[in-house]
Amino acid sequence: MASLYRELLDNGVSIVTCNKIAPSSPLTAWDALKETAKSKSLSLLYETTAGAALPVIATIDRLIESGETVTEVQAILSGTLNYLFSNYDGTKPFGILLREAKELGYTEPDPSIDLSGVDVLRKCTIIARECGFKVEQKEIESTPAAPSGIFEDESGAFIERIMKAEEYYAQLYNEASRQGKKLRYTAKITPYKCSTGVEQLSPDNPLYHVEGTNNSVTVRTNNYPMGITITGAGAGARVTAGGVLNDILKASL
Repeated sequence: MASLYRELLDNGVSIVTCNKIAPSSPLTAWDALKETAKSKSLSLLYETTAGAALPVIATIDRLIESGETVTEVQAILSGTLNYLFSNYDGTKPFGILLREAKELGYTEPDPSIDLSGVDVLRKCTIIARECGFKVEQKEIESTPAAPSGIFEDESGAFIERIMKAEEYYAQLYNEASRQGKKLRYTAKITPYKCSTGVEQLSPDNPLYHVEGTNNSVTVRTNNYPMGITITGAGAGARVTAGGVLNDILKASL
């Protein structure tokens, strides 16, 4: 569908999307779409591409419009990965938690997609660009939420392979726990570097307290060095549909 956006705009049709492909595509292609929409006074709205119905894009846009300069964004952008890392304490194998998450409908049909971090990578790209940073997806340092060999090994089901990597997750957890920290899969965005991966968070970090399938985004600017934090449900059909509807209403004005 994303491949049709240019044709739709050329024919005077505004676009509302929750699809991350176009906003995270090569920068020249995305900038061209935005310029076409602007030149034709059309809407190109994509709030739900990063954080479902959470007003992440809108908040960043308003801050920039009011003269703020974004200095850093730190975010939890995967409800699936946050569920896994906020529930993992070493007493239940990570692979079992992943299986339960799949049964609850929290993961993709193929959970390797979630643990690859590609979804967070796309969201990170979208948010970085909204902050005014000219970033290509391939320039972001992205580390999967599993040992790299897991994705190269094609023997057996993916969850079974994760079960064999329990020592990896136990070591990560124990290292963080000894320091009073928590593991979270985060995205970090600055004007100089963007990255995604598992991070150890201390109690003074707003993301430390984010549990379950919630998402959270902390935006720091020149006048808000402590950050503005937006937290809530970042996934699910109902909240995403609500966010899309909100964009449709905006486009109709």
